[in-house]
Amino acid sequence: MVNTKKPKEKPEFNSRQLFKMEQLFKSYQFLKLRYIQVMDNPKELNCFCSFYRSQVFDFQFLKTGLISEAAKLVHSNKRTKDHYFNRTLSCKLIFDEMVKNPNMTFEEFIIILKRYGSTIIITKEEHSRFKKDAQGMYLKTYRDYEARGINIPGLIEYSKSLGH
Repeated sequence: MVNTKKPKEKPEFNSRQLFKMEQLFKSYQFLKLRYIQVMDNPKELNCFCSFYRSQVFDFQFLKTGLISEAAKLVHSNKRTKDHYFNRTLSCKLIFDEMVKNPNMTFEEFIIILKRYGSTIIITKEEHSRFKKDAQGMYLKTYRDYEARGINIPGLIEYSKSLGH
């Protein structure tokens, strides 16, 4: 007898992760008005995004699946999760999307949260190669990793899929 049942697909997120993302979505909807008030003032915008960036960091289950060559060779305690989009910039980009789409659904929010909040695994030593000039509102690209001698297979394709 042939088994014709499809294997069950594992959901992308568990119920706890979905709950946390939904709470962030509701909070960001509430904060959108304040974002609109500060978005044209660089000092206030930076302060706002610095305040609310940590929530993006809390979603460490958002992953690109990319890992540097060096990170593949070391123990997990010598690795770190690097945000392709810096958290402060991620916050700004997420709010920009929410302002452009005032009727954004939770499902659409998940898509942009994944886009701007996902991480790449690199070594802690590789992470230390990024100085202060690559933080805050700085938009990293695959070229920044290459310039620092960090080889991440698939990063160019990932970056291009984001429009970089």
